[in-house]
Amino acid sequence: MPELDMKKIEEEDKLDEMNNLPLRFGYSHKVKLDLTNSGTWHLLSNGDKLWRLNIVCPKAKSVSFNFDKFWLPEGGKFFVYSSDKKQSLGAFTSRNVVGDSINANEFATGILYGEDMTLEYYQPKEVTSKAVISIDYVIHGYKGTLFRMATFGSSGSCMVNVNCEEGQNWQNEKKAIAFVVLQGRVLCSGALLTTTDMSQEPFFLTANHCINGLGDATGSSTLNNSTLFYWNYEMPGCINDSIQPIYYHTRGATIVANNSSSDFALLRLIEDPKDLPNYTPYYLGWDWSGNAGDPGVCIHHPKGDVKKISTIDESPVPAYYTPGVAGGSHWKVYWKETLNGYGTVEKGSSGAPLLTSDHRVIGQLHKSATEGCNSPYLFSRFGKFSVSWTGNNNDSICRRIDHWLDPQSTGA
Repeated sequence: MPELDMKKIEEEDKLDEMNNLPLRFGYSHKVKLDLTNSGTWHLLSNGDKLWRLNIVCPKAKSVSFNFDKFWLPEGGKFFVYSSDKKQSLGAFTSRNVVGDSINANEFATGILYGEDMTLEYYQPKEVTSKAVISIDYVIHGYKGTLFRMATFGSSGSCMVNVNCEEGQNWQNEKKAIAFVVLQGRVLCSGALLTTTDMSQEPFFLTANHCINGLGDATGSSTLNNSTLFYWNYEMPGCINDSIQPIYYHTRGATIVANNSSSDFALLRLIEDPKDLPNYTPYYLGWDWSGNAGDPGVCIHHPKGDVKKISTIDESPVPAYYTPGVAGGSHWKVYWKETLNGYGTVEKGSSGAPLLTSDHRVIGQLHKSATEGCNSPYLFSRFGKFSVSWTGNNNDSICRRIDHWLDPQSTGA
């Protein structure tokens, strides 16, 4: 790949910040690389086949890949690994793909650190179906340091780690929280929600503005398999350590419902976090009554940093943000200084759940007057869960939450 023009990159990032766009940590090189026009095929002595493609991003902190088409036959295995083979992803197999060879779907890999990566596809001789592997973006990570995610340690110093004393009573709820990455940008935070039938279907609540331009529940969604959800990204204790914690990721989502009135988006995850080998997710309870309840917390990933917890000062009050919504479309909250900081929110926190003292979701973060640690005393707005429940009395199931979370219409 070409070297990055860092002066131009910095100017673009400043402009992005002015326009309130998601935080970028990687530049997307547009490419068209597939099994037929790049890489090298090797015929092994036993008749098996091996395809390898080496990609170098000069001076990159990290590299990841997006695919516009990705499909593997049963028996095929796909890997990505660093040149020194100390880091690897895979094997990806037919279990990791959706669609078929004719209608191959999008795909994305997680982050590997360094500049020199190899992609490898292995096909046993008895497999006759052809794989579809087509890379459309090489993500050249230019922020961070070697062996650290670019977002690690990026949030303000006033933020409170979720495993400080402030998070002691929220150790279940934190397991519902993840942050979302697409093509080198930290889109938002969000959370798994439970359903009245306790199905553990992976419904994920975030903010509608996070998916602007990426799809709509009534049409096509470019989220699909190219979106990554990062789980368990948290410090084991209260202190910010220099060692990055172990994290896991799942891939892909479809938009089942979204609405700008309360700025919610409800996603169904394609890869289920409960299938991760070392992670047990949690599904948050919720309250659509419209009652503010007693003040609780917000658990989130500011700037894609490790998981933080921010404490609400007083009970949320209605905010008349979107016109035409009776009782107000949003909640207004102020933050509270606690033992280990003055937790607030930053870019990347959007979509995080507003939790009452009885541990139920009543909204998701939309917009904030606070600029992180520079002005933690200013308010933030959360779209009301009670408005999202009916989509502000919208008839379409693509604009309301109740159909998905209460499939049997229990009214619970």
